[in-house]
Amino acid sequence: MFFLKNTILLLPLLSFVTLSKSQTLKACDALWTEEEGGNICKIDKKYSKLYFPQPSPCHIQSDFRILEVAGINEKQQTITIVMQLDFEWNDTRIDYHFASNEQEDVYHPYHVLDEKYAADIWYPESNFLESVDTQMQKGLGRGSLWYKHPSRFFMETKLKLTLACQMNFNQYPFDTHLCPMHLASYMGKKSLIIMDKPSIYSNQEFNQTDHSSLMIKDGKLRFDLVIESKESMTINKYGDAYSWAHFQITLTRKSSESKYLWGSYFGVTLTFSVLSLASFSIKIEKVPGRIGLLITLLLISINTYNSLHAAPVKRGISFVEIWFIGMVIPIIGAILEYAFLLCLFKYEDQFHAAGLMDQEKDLYEWYKKVDSVSLAVFATFLISFNAVFWLVSHLQ
Repeated sequence: MFFLKNTILLLPLLSFVTLSKSQTLKACDALWTEEEGGNICKIDKKYSKLYFPQPSPCHIQSDFRILEVAGINEKQQTITIVMQLDFEWNDTRIDYHFASNEQEDVYHPYHVLDEKYAADIWYPESNFLESVDTQMQKGLGRGSLWYKHPSRFFMETKLKLTLACQMNFNQYPFDTHLCPMHLASYMGKKSLIIMDKPSIYSNQEFNQTDHSSLMIKDGKLRFDLVIESKESMTINKYGDAYSWAHFQITLTRKSSESKYLWGSYFGVTLTFSVLSLASFSIKIEKVPGRIGLLITLLLISINTYNSLHAAPVKRGISFVEIWFIGMVIPIIGAILEYAFLLCLFKYEDQFHAAGLMDQEKDLYEWYKKVDSVSLAVFATFLISFNAVFWLVSHLQ
């Protein structure tokens, strides 16, 4: 949980409120010179940016235009996104005074507002609660604040956001992570400000019809992303109800990584486990050959597991560990079974003297039966384990 002290206020007008002196908005019914035309004016003579827009509550529509997914850091569990954040809202206290040579354009109804008036206009202040770093990006210029007659404001800001996402790698490499995100505003309670359901836009799909979700597949990333808009939330804090915009980022690891691991890890360790079954065909007295084969296979399997540099470090007991355990069980089992047989073989004279075994021929036959039963048990285990493992992993 990231507290407010870890969030960064988004002041979208900061990019063009360039420390210019505050200009008092002129009344719309006042006398205007030709030079003063083409700017906003106040209908309500008592207008102040310290008071909330009318009508109340003010509905704020937020739009996310995803420009780039700059990276996903599994170690720090963060997602870095470059986006254009747009806000739209109504404020009936303000209007636009056309210049003498200017008229309403139905095809281009938005008017760029002069920078000098920006400091006197109410605008929404908000923050991404999951943000660990927020950077304002250049590139939008003076077109950051627009006005559409009547009473509609439009504001755009380019941001580079690093968002925290609590990831669980227990299902690696078939893992999926759900990252809830919240755009919150504490400047006014819900009776004054309502954050509407956000819309999601692609920077590449200009004919996009569904703005409730966006799928991103980038060859440079290890995950496919789905950014999905959710209904706004009402949160009770500090004794009041506040409205938050809500969206969710879903990270699904690409199948190409599991295919890579099949060739470099799953398939290799499976081969070693199958080869361990061949040890049951080696005679019991061939100690160097049988024990040498099993110990070698065990050590190579361990080394193959330790060489997984691409896997997340903090993953706990994941499918990778479960697979490793399943593959070394037949190898370790074959070693223990052979150690048991060697123990019987070493002390067979004592067993004969004690009358526990009858004839040497029967003892060798018994050795063969133990090997046959062990082979059947471990072969059945391997087949069953593979069937269950791949079934469960594909159901995730």
